[in-house]
Amino acid sequence: MIPKLYIKHYALGIVLLTVLFGCTTEAERRQMRAGLDSINVLNRTDQPFTPDDVRPYIDFFDKEAKAFFTLLSSDSIHNDQLLAHYLLGRAYHEKGDAPMALESYQHAIDHADTTSASCDYRQLSRVYAQMAELFYQQGLYKEQLRNIKLSVEYAWKGKDTISALMNYEQAGFAYDKLGLKDSSIYIIEDVARLYYKFGYPSDAAISLGTIAQILMEKGEYVKAKHYMDLYETESGFFDKEGNIDKGRERFYGVKGYYYFQAGLLDSAEYWYRKELQTGRDYNNQNSGACGLSSVYRQRHLSDSVAKYASYAYAMNDSMYANKATETIERMRSMHNYSRHQEIAKRESERAEEEKDRRERITLLLLVIIALSSFVIYRIYAVKNEKQKLYLQTLDQYEQTHLEVMQLREHADEYNTIINEKAEEIETLKNEVNAQRDVKTKILERENQIKQLRERVKGYEESISEKQTTIETLKNKLNEYQEKRSSNYEQQESTIKESDVYSKLLEKQNKSKLNQKELKECRRLVLENLPEFENLLLSGQYHLRELDFNVCMLLRFGFKSKEISILLGISQPRVSQICVKVLRVVFEKDSGGATDLTHLLYQLH
Repeated sequence: MIPKLYIKHYALGIVLLTVLFGCTTEAERRQMRAGLDSINVLNRTDQPFTPDDVRPYIDFFDKEAKAFFTLLSSDSIHNDQLLAHYLLGRAYHEKGDAPMALESYQHAIDHADTTSASCDYRQLSRVYAQMAELFYQQGLYKEQLRNIKLSVEYAWKGKDTISALMNYEQAGFAYDKLGLKDSSIYIIEDVARLYYKFGYPSDAAISLGTIAQILMEKGEYVKAKHYMDLYETESGFFDKEGNIDKGRERFYGVKGYYYFQAGLLDSAEYWYRKELQTGRDYNNQNSGACGLSSVYRQRHLSDSVAKYASYAYAMNDSMYANKATETIERMRSMHNYSRHQEIAKRESERAEEEKDRRERITLLLLVIIALSSFVIYRIYAVKNEKQKLYLQTLDQYEQTHLEVMQLREHADEYNTIINEKAEEIETLKNEVNAQRDVKTKILERENQIKQLRERVKGYEESISEKQTTIETLKNKLNEYQEKRSSNYEQQESTIKESDVYSKLLEKQNKSKLNQKELKECRRLVLENLPEFENLLLSGQYHLRELDFNVCMLLRFGFKSKEISILLGISQPRVSQICVKVLRVVFEKDSGGATDLTHLLYQLH
């Protein structure tokens, strides 16, 4: 296992590399995003801005997206690119440059990541809606419908209900332009139903008002009149006197047409005249004049028919002239579009060259990273192997120490038994004259003492062998271990930050430590407190395993009560061990746990 210290260094190196390659700071990113948002506010409030205002943000976010390393999330970059290119398209749109607007909108779409859950679907819906509007202005109604479909789809994904319905409504107007009247009526009625469903009654009334003329052309006058009434009462376009908002006077002509078809010529004349008087554009003038001409034809007033027919003819010529101008503008736009495509082609070629250059740089970086990773791997592999050997030796060293303490404990127990048997022999000898069978008992006790002494001798020989093994292992450990710090603060920090110490804190007032946990504690001492370990495990003191464990926990900073819980012994027993260690190791005739703790802390 790679030491934690090296892992931290390795991670720090990766972070530094990331910072070097990802030069953009979070402060820069926030500043650029705030600037982009400010332009978006101008767009939404119909205030002017130019393509030059937007280009710095496009350059910034496109550069971030192409960077080999970046501190920004890919989702954030894609959404920022989407917004920046959309705003550039809006700037061209307002400038009247439809081809460049379309190209910018297409770039915005290309940068959107629709596979991501964080994709800004609402913004993407607006891009398709703007493209649909441009195609409508160009008379490309099938292209308009294709973009409307995508705009509606992404509006629903973005949970933008009103945008989804408004864009869906535009499809009805496109079908009307294509001559598909039934499809137009179906869509407008369907979208009106949805407007009502989601709580937009005025929008529903506005939509239904737009198909009144189409319904009357199909002979559905009752439905047309119902929709016109809804339009007048719920659209919000009429004042208290029944006058419609400026720019919407075409409705007067639709209403005049309804009354004309119903045979109510006076009412028809009233509404046609109102359209003619209030609607000043070519469409309203032509519609009003044609309507009045039809009314006077029904009344057989030839002079009036001729007058309004002539005026309608003149307005019709003006409309055609205006449409011809628009057609020429569209043709010029298509020419410009071809020119822009050629420019775009050259830009694409330069982009491909730039892409190849970036790929070569990326490949070189990957080779460098691969070689660096291999070198680092080899370094850590050697260290890892050395660490494994060190841990194996450490295990053996710790186990041998444990066996020595256990052997000492058995030897002490047998010495106690030997003393008891010797005393019993002396007692029996005193009674030899009183009881004849005592001699036999004496012989039995002497044999027992002989066997116990042989066993104790065996333990002492084993202890001696183990001590030799300990010295050998200790020398071997010193070869593996790096130079151990004698700095007290560093020792304390290493102990307190260890997982073992954290586990002790969790269990200090709750439960007893198991053998595995005690082993981990002894290893912590062995690796960080060599002087402590050397003194207490010295052969001259004959300390037992329990004695060592009490001293170890005192050195870790635990109190007598906590130690009694951790070792599963009584508090008086802890006190007895403290007195014993003070007397045997430190030659103190008095004192307790506090005094022993103070002396143990001096061993570092």
